[in-house]
Amino acid sequence: MMRVRWLTVVIGLAVAMAATTAFGQGVVTDIKTRPMADSDTTTIDLAIHMEGDVNWNYGWAGARVQIHILDATEVDVDGITPTLSDGVQHPTIPDPFGPRSANSESVAKMFTVVHSGAWASGIDITGSVNQPVMDLDLHAKNTDPANNSDVDITLKFWNIWHVRQGYSSDTVSLEPSDYIWVTSNIQDIEQLHTAQSEYRWPYEKPRLDDPAAHWLHVPFPVIFHQTASQYSNYFATFLNTATIGIEHVPEPTGAFLMIGGIGALAMCRRSRRRRLAS
Repeated sequence: MMRVRWLTVVIGLAVAMAATTAFGQGVVTDIKTRPMADSDTTTIDLAIHMEGDVNWNYGWAGARVQIHILDATEVDVDGITPTLSDGVQHPTIPDPFGPRSANSESVAKMFTVVHSGAWASGIDITGSVNQPVMDLDLHAKNTDPANNSDVDITLKFWNIWHVRQGYSSDTVSLEPSDYIWVTSNIQDIEQLHTAQSEYRWPYEKPRLDDPAAHWLHVPFPVIFHQTASQYSNYFATFLNTATIGIEHVPEPTGAFLMIGGIGALAMCRRSRRRRLAS
């Protein structure tokens, strides 16, 4: 099977420039914003870089992103906008963690973005192509340079795959923390364990927008055996983790006080030199 190995993070700046960071699977990468003052906003564009061993048995159907605000005193998430390159205008999710003043710390939420081509076996993946996922609109508050270089948000990413029709036999290897999409009557991975000591895809194949279905967590390594009649199932494989830190600039009043202090010190030294000269 295929596991996409890279994630691209594009940090949107207020000026006409952007920085791109790509990192390998399993490597935690620390992302820093531009220096921000109180009430400044910025947008971080997330895109998956398609690269790896291609398995055409599966099509890319979207992504799952877990967002965890570690320090709600420094940052708010104002909105999440899916940016999938499928020609569809996906609506923004406003205040996904509540209004700015009500953001909660230590709350992790999962957001799923689905490509419009997911239903038709997903899209073909091409190496060295950035697949946009979502924009994060961030708001800085309580800016204090002493808090620079810390971690304020963590992100975890999963790729969603659609098992395609037309393959007589194949296996799908899932790792701990991967997921499969199942109906509500399946609550445990062992319900898919057969008498032949194999794991089989569920016979029922719900769409990703089915309200009666859910993502089932894979607690240990599992190999699913797929036959020609078991296409149109969905699974999600873990990609990577990233962290975001809000970089602060001094408050304007603090800067004025610092400048005033430097000026006063200079005047004292000048006055002392004059006294000594006289």
